[in-house]
Amino acid sequence: MYSIRNELVAKFPEHAKTLMMLDLRINGRMVSRLGHCKFRGGIPYRVEVSWRAYQHDANKPKLLDTIRHEFAHAIAGNSVGHGPQWEAWAIKVGADPKARTELGKLAVSPLKPRKMVEICCWAWAARRASSSIRLWST
Repeated sequence: MYSIRNELVAKFPEHAKTLMMLDLRINGRMVSRLGHCKFRGGIPYRVEVSWRAYQHDANKPKLLDTIRHEFAHAIAGNSVGHGPQWEAWAIKVGADPKARTELGKLAVSPLKPRKMVEICCWAWAARRASSSIRLWST
């Protein structure tokens, strides 16, 4: 996650402050989405990635796309959703500009089996506390 962030900071220096302020975490409680960009007062403060997505090496391209997807949300802002402004940023940062993705094996979970998994939770009305693991830079 840090290498992608550093790459984007170099590519988009005008957004360096926003990207560098983000707290990056792996969330062990996400079961119905791959990632999430959290905002407080309209300012992005955290990007979380699902532990299920993180632990499956076979899905590394999906994981990298999810991280880029969430960074696109951080740059585009909280109010744009998955609209044209977000789509433009998703393309710029190298993410597939889709709100949902098919996950194949990763979508099969004993808790919530689904064929389609929501990537971003801000579209979900329900908010619940998450237990997460902070990523420390090495």
